[in-house]
Amino acid sequence: MRVHSVNVSPVRTVERNGRAVSTAIFKRPTTTGVRIGRLGLAGDDQADKKHHGGPEQAVYALALSEYLYWREELRRDIPIGLMGENLTIEGLDDAAVCIGDVFRIGTAELQVSKTRAPCATLAMAMDDAGFPKRFLAKLRVGPYFRVLREGEVAIGDAVQKIHTDPAGLTCPEATRLMYLAQDEREAWARAAEVATLCPVWRDKFRARARAK
Repeated sequence: MRVHSVNVSPVRTVERNGRAVSTAIFKRPTTTGVRIGRLGLAGDDQADKKHHGGPEQAVYALALSEYLYWREELRRDIPIGLMGENLTIEGLDDAAVCIGDVFRIGTAELQVSKTRAPCATLAMAMDDAGFPKRFLAKLRVGPYFRVLREGEVAIGDAVQKIHTDPAGLTCPEATRLMYLAQDEREAWARAAEVATLCPVWRDKFRARARAK
């Protein structure tokens, strides 16, 4: 695996449906190395800090193959970074990545904390209200990382898994349990016990498993 693109954006105001919207989803590839700090990449920001950003969502990655897939599926060009990811990674396979896995990317060390929640902001970026639902159904929405060691990342850097979490909760399964599962109390309870899972998700799984 390697870094195909490093993408950042400040908060910008764009016009959508006759109203001004503040967003930072329209990431643009950089041409130089970027510092990864505890809260994300230098030069990057989030407009809605209640739902985006923070230490558990410091860095978002998406497989390059997703761009290739959706360009063919939708029959149109999709510029790298439009889906809002910080790192576009060649060779990334969500099915082979588990919550808690640790990767060395450039000189930084990142741990998978959760997966992406496709939302209205993604629909706006893609100019397609139905896209988030289709994207979610494929289950390859990409991982969020917390930063264990700050460092630098640049195009072409190797992406190396240096630790595999023993719980074995894959990113597609975590996504399915969070957004698509209807009544899977045992599976929710098991997910709630994954110590490396984002605390907000652990609490949600625990509450679902205990609900009457």
